[in-house]
Amino acid sequence: MKKDTSNAELALMSLLAERPMHAYEIAQIIEERGMREWTQIGFSSIYYLLKKMHKAGWLNSEEERSEVGGPSRLIYSLSKPGTAIWGKAVIHSLTNIHRGNNPFLIALSAIPLLEHKDVKIALVSKQEKLEEEAKRLVDKINGFGSNIPTNVEAMFDHTLGQITTTIEWIKRWKDNLK
Repeated sequence: MKKDTSNAELALMSLLAERPMHAYEIAQIIEERGMREWTQIGFSSIYYLLKKMHKAGWLNSEEERSEVGGPSRLIYSLSKPGTAIWGKAVIHSLTNIHRGNNPFLIALSAIPLLEHKDVKIALVSKQEKLEEEAKRLVDKINGFGSNIPTNVEAMFDHTLGQITTTIEWIKRWKDNLK
């Protein structure tokens, strides 16, 4: 049995840890909660990953017949092994530092090869885009009203913190360029 989970698998398993549901319901929750802000999980990926995790033994499924004569659908839930894998993956993700391919950091490594004025222009543009993104996220958070789940609020707050920190960093560093 596979031990490592992808971000998309972890997201789906976390939703199923809340309660059993079918694929279309999962897709609706992903959209409602703005989960595509922090994980890449397309509609077709949901079905693929559910089948993959079911085959691996991480999920149970039960067929639910339609009451109005439509097609039946599979209701997925975490299996006992799936619950253990999910729990370990959540703790691992909360505990450890995750390095990834960040195009911004790669671009920073090329600064000596560029004209400083071009770098300043690019950083100012990045700052403006980040400020727009922060406003968009605040509007999205406010759209939840007082009904925002704690975990969703934490994810948006963390993202806003990263954006704010990057904006402050840009303000300092664009002035360091000589």
